[in-house]
Amino acid sequence: MILVPVFGNVLVMQRCGQRAVLVITRVVEGTSTSVARHRIELVCDLASGHPGEHRDAVKDETWEAEPGRTPTLLRHEEDDP
Repeated sequence: MILVPVFGNVLVMQRCGQRAVLVITRVVEGTSTSVARHRIELVCDLASGHPGEHRDAVKDETWEAEPGRTPTLLRHEEDDP
């Protein structure tokens, strides 16, 4: 964990900040085509230098990524009947 001085003697945890884009797709009825339904930008809010997967706690998503890369993640969801 990296602590950074802010406002004199106050120390705060520096977050990871790794980014990713999650694209949620759905099928177009009667075709074999998938289209994007949502595009969500994710930001890792764990401590800088953390081990393992990145995590966006607000959007409740985890992902793996190489340092310096912003991956695009795809997730297919069925439409509600």
